[in-house]
Amino acid sequence: MRNKILYVILTISILLNIVQVGYSKKEEKNIKSESAESMNYNYYYFMSNPIDNFFKDKFQNHIPAEIARREYQELYLKVWKQEYNTIMGIIKKKCKYEEDITRYKNFTNEISSSFDILKPLLLAEMLENYNYPESPEKHSYGNGTQPMLDMYQGMIYRNACMLFIPCLKDEYDFPSQKELDKEYGGVISEQ
Repeated sequence: MRNKILYVILTISILLNIVQVGYSKKEEKNIKSESAESMNYNYYYFMSNPIDNFFKDKFQNHIPAEIARREYQELYLKVWKQEYNTIMGIIKKKCKYEEDITRYKNFTNEISSSFDILKPLLLAEMLENYNYPESPEKHSYGNGTQPMLDMYQGMIYRNACMLFIPCLKDEYDFPSQKELDKEYGGVISEQ
């Protein structure tokens, strides 16, 4: 039962995240940038954050070549998984009692396994293969699908991070736009 509830919550989170992409473009015109010192972390769950802004800039302000787009999708997973590990490390240090350690392990196990649960349905929808009988061909796909799946998996890590960031105001800071540009800006050559 608990797994079903977590599955539903993660599914809803992913759907909200997809809807948010379209909505944030509309809201972008009305929102002014805040300095790092005055950031409101509650704002980030529903709106933008430096990491998503970094990628939004890559995807919306210009159309990258196919290879670069795939690399950005793979990078999205890498960056959010790194932030997830950072945030979970902060939380793990707080877990002193056995019950807290168990809760921590249960959460991290659910996040780790959730994509494997979601992936078959995502693939069925992406490939529109509902009418094919079960076979190896039903589950085969081209080389653009895996990077898209990586990005979806990155969204799971992103949403997990966003659950905790408002609670970690004094313990966690997003990387700045400058740090993201320095670390990841030149990683992908856009030819």
